[in-house]
Amino acid sequence: MKKILLALLLTVGLFGKDLTNDNSVVSGKLENGFTYYIKKNNLPKDSGDFNLIVYAGSMEEDDDQKGIAHLVEHMAFNGSTHFKKNQLIQTLESIGVGFGSHLNASTSYDRTLYTLRVPLKKDNLDKALLVFQDWAGGISFDQRELDKERGVVLEEARARNTLRYELFEQSKDHIYANSKYKDRTPIGDLDIIKNIKRDRVVDFYKDWYRPELMSFVAVGDFDLKEIERKIIKTFSDLKNTSNRKRPKREIPNFNKTRIYYKTSKELTSNSVTLSFIEDTKPITTEKQLRERYITSLANSLFIGEYKKRTAFLKESIYGRFISRPMQKIKMSHTFSVNVLKDDFKSSIINLNKMINTLRRNGFSKEDFQGEIKSKLKTLSVAYKKSKREDSGAIVSRISGSLVNESVFLSHRDSFELSTKLFRSITLDEVNKEFQRILKIKNILISVSHKKNIKAPSLKAIEKILEDKRSVHKSLQKKKLPKTISVGKIKKGKTLKESIDKDTGIRKLELSNGATVFLKNLPDVKNSISFKAISKGGLSKVKTKDIKNLSVGLSVSNSSGTGEFNSYQLSKIFKGKKFSLSRGVDRYTEYLRGSSAASDIEDLLKITYLDLLEVKIDDIAFYQSKISLEEKLKSIGKNPKDKFNREFTKFYYKNNLRVQQIELKDLKTLNKSKMKTQIEKRFKDPSNFIYIFTGSIDYKKLKPLIEKYIASLPSSKKDENYEDSGIRTVDGVHTFTRQYNNKNITDVTIISKFDTSFDYDKQLHVNAAGKILSVVLREKIREEKSGVYGVGVSAKVKRLPYEHGNLVVQFSCDPQRSDELISDVRTTIKKLLKNGIEKKHLDNYKKIAIVKQQQAKKKT
Repeated sequence: MKKILLALLLTVGLFGKDLTNDNSVVSGKLENGFTYYIKKNNLPKDSGDFNLIVYAGSMEEDDDQKGIAHLVEHMAFNGSTHFKKNQLIQTLESIGVGFGSHLNASTSYDRTLYTLRVPLKKDNLDKALLVFQDWAGGISFDQRELDKERGVVLEEARARNTLRYELFEQSKDHIYANSKYKDRTPIGDLDIIKNIKRDRVVDFYKDWYRPELMSFVAVGDFDLKEIERKIIKTFSDLKNTSNRKRPKREIPNFNKTRIYYKTSKELTSNSVTLSFIEDTKPITTEKQLRERYITSLANSLFIGEYKKRTAFLKESIYGRFISRPMQKIKMSHTFSVNVLKDDFKSSIINLNKMINTLRRNGFSKEDFQGEIKSKLKTLSVAYKKSKREDSGAIVSRISGSLVNESVFLSHRDSFELSTKLFRSITLDEVNKEFQRILKIKNILISVSHKKNIKAPSLKAIEKILEDKRSVHKSLQKKKLPKTISVGKIKKGKTLKESIDKDTGIRKLELSNGATVFLKNLPDVKNSISFKAISKGGLSKVKTKDIKNLSVGLSVSNSSGTGEFNSYQLSKIFKGKKFSLSRGVDRYTEYLRGSSAASDIEDLLKITYLDLLEVKIDDIAFYQSKISLEEKLKSIGKNPKDKFNREFTKFYYKNNLRVQQIELKDLKTLNKSKMKTQIEKRFKDPSNFIYIFTGSIDYKKLKPLIEKYIASLPSSKKDENYEDSGIRTVDGVHTFTRQYNNKNITDVTIISKFDTSFDYDKQLHVNAAGKILSVVLREKIREEKSGVYGVGVSAKVKRLPYEHGNLVVQFSCDPQRSDELISDVRTTIKKLLKNGIEKKHLDNYKKIAIVKQQQAKKKT
């Protein structure tokens, strides 16, 4: 007993401390209750990122205001004290702020968030603070603008009424049973949005947009004292206009096992989840953080057990275990399993066996040690990268912590503390945590099933789960090496080396004919991106072989290397951070990967082995085929997939080279053919161009390049792509299908035009597309309230022949599709006739220049 008491006291002593916020963040609280948090950061240079957090969301709505928190967020862009109607967006665009990318807002259950990134030139900081001042206390709610914005919100609801949302709607009454959460969603009640009076919208704003319920976060390349002075001046005059208390956040426990079902015409797969739900609190102490890490280790080790089994057995049942907070007040520990061939019983038995196996035997010491090693490496890599963290990421991190009522640690404190905590955790603690979770009485089972498929009853599932004796057989262990052997390598040489003075790109011409480009990026820490690319691609593949190649690439990427499968490789390289995959598109084949700077040799080692020999693993082949079969059997249930398949056939005139795989094609899949086709595309490694960017130490990387790339075999043939005759339809066509299960029309307008290719023309065409998207936003969103968003893509293409494409996409009310299509066409005709307005061109230039300047050091 004394020993137990001593252990408890030691635990409290070591890990009982409160966590403290990053001390480099300047914070303060005004007399009106408004709080602010400021941090200096010079990436991007001469730029500032800002968030205004209003601690009010859909949970603050009265019953006749459902959806109004979100509507108020929309109205923030439609007129305020200093910006009439849509002047706010136009003013910010005129200083280089892009709507959507640099300027945005969002609403959730618990908060409304306004975000802005501004180039800090001239009086831009003052303009930005003026915008936030208006959002916090000066939204005007013009009746005409309100009525127009209702339509935009309704179109947003229409666009977001996806299968995922449909299934969530079926879930929320069960997940949030007997709580206010079940009666609220940020999008709200559409009838209320259509009909609510202006006064009730304003009531929400006055009740909840109060300085005592607001925080302002500013991170950027500015003087801390100056911006603190400006923030105090900007927000001190805000008044608290109500004393209403925020509703309590509660989700009652039910302390028994409950089940609910989700289904849809569009659902193409079956699955089961088993959730153990308990109370939780935000993390504010070392002890709480350590407990969360113990749980995360149990999550990772359980998933690892499934990966182990599927790597050696013909089981393509995917199992997962994840613990995550529910609205900050609950923690859900959820086991999930997919269901193949509509066989719920086998899948649930499989899941139960896995739980029983680990309940009885615990996680292995070897796997635990490997996972700790991996976590420590992840922390190290993240800490090195954090030294050049983007201001936007810092703002998001601080804002997230404030909303979650947790602590935002400095990167150093987080790294040092997390490293200490992970090193202190024992396997026994992880096993006990797994056992503890399984004893939670608050259990919710969810069954997702395709229409017309019989789902299991609660009684049937409970009968399976009651069996605590059924376990999986142990897998035979194979002793793995500490690293991969590549055999004896005859090192190649660098024949010629040069540096482009303008870009700093270093070029190496190797003895086997391969070419390497290297670009060091000072603002990227401990990370290297890699790509090797060669001409040819699918254009060099016979039509009958395309599907074997396409599926074969997926199989190969999950097959491992040499004598080791993907799971064994993950064990050998546990704690290493690198990835690599092959790909083939219409005109190129490529390898794409990334690594921590310290693990670049491991990446090159696997690249070397993959280029020497293609591996097609039997188990990976079987599992890919089964998964494809499951997907293709349900192909007609997904409206968009069904439409896209039919449209592709029409648009490319039934060209077999661009058609997607079908169920009948599975019979033609062959491991030998897969391997042969991949080998043909990757048989001459010297024909590739190899590109490395990131935190590159040239003196260390060059010898590795000469060892693993310059030594690759070479035929020194300069392969090129071919025109394989892929052409789209000519003339004017309308392609319509009535497949959507919901009240929505998805519209795509494609225009093909003749042009020659050059990079200058590409720049101008792309600019025209960006400007068109702004003009259409103003026309069919802001003026006509017909869409939530409109996407525009304008490109000049070289292959298979020189031409241009303009694509406009949006979703809308089916009753308005003809009207809006006509508006798009009319708008384009006017632009072609009258040209682009100077204000739109000037704004595009400013936004593009800002983006280019901010991205320059990262690419």
